[in-house]
Amino acid sequence: MMSVPARHLPDDIAATLRHLQSELDVVPGFEARVAEGKRRFKLRNRKNDVTFRAVRQTLRAMCSGVQRCMYCEDSCGDQVEHFRPKDHYPGLVFAWENFLYACGACNGPGKGVRFPLFRSSEGSAVLMPGVDAPLPPPHGDALLIDPRTEDPMELMELDLVSTFYFVSRYPEGSRQHQRWRYTADILGLNERDALCRQREQKFKLFKLLIEVVAREVEPARRAVQLARSRDLVSQESHQTVWAEMKRQRERHPTLVELFGAVPEALEW
Repeated sequence: MMSVPARHLPDDIAATLRHLQSELDVVPGFEARVAEGKRRFKLRNRKNDVTFRAVRQTLRAMCSGVQRCMYCEDSCGDQVEHFRPKDHYPGLVFAWENFLYACGACNGPGKGVRFPLFRSSEGSAVLMPGVDAPLPPPHGDALLIDPRTEDPMELMELDLVSTFYFVSRYPEGSRQHQRWRYTADILGLNERDALCRQREQKFKLFKLLIEVVAREVEPARRAVQLARSRDLVSQESHQTVWAEMKRQRERHPTLVELFGAVPEALEW
């Protein structure tokens, strides 16, 4: 899980979203706004809708690899997901900054409408907004890490030695550790065995692509292979693996050797 690059919508599309949100904001009553927001979003979030076709196109360009989920980086991202759920935040139903592209596993049984908050800027108490009887959520910071506005790699790192699990970079009990734990658990980042095995396979593949370049001694052939390997790396899923290989390279003798032989790869 890594930060998502920022992109702007075309001006006319952004204006349409703001208009849709302003119309929803005047619906009286919080519970009614929640219900109406869900209804209106469902009507607009269709492939033949000009506005959401542009939204999807822009989100697709922001995904890592080839349209990979912005949470797990493994499955196809094909669902417009609200970071702050529609069930609790009708004021953000059509907010561009609240949209991500997610897979069904992360957006459905994973995150869903669960969205606990820190009660205040201090302490570890959390509050889960109600779902059965919608109420305006209290002010508070999200436990879930937002890859559109934050860098998840500041809070977690990937074990490249054995498990290929995400682990916390902060001590247990700290606010940062709680956020890592909740994010990893709710999205199943370590519990979904296929994700961990895919990360391990990508680690092996990325090493191989560097090794192929390192074996080329003839300048012209090396330049060609360098470009090919760079393009292949950029198109693969699990870009966090590649980012972690660069960040953690000094800890692993094999990576020290590989990046020493192909220093250009550090710029990929």
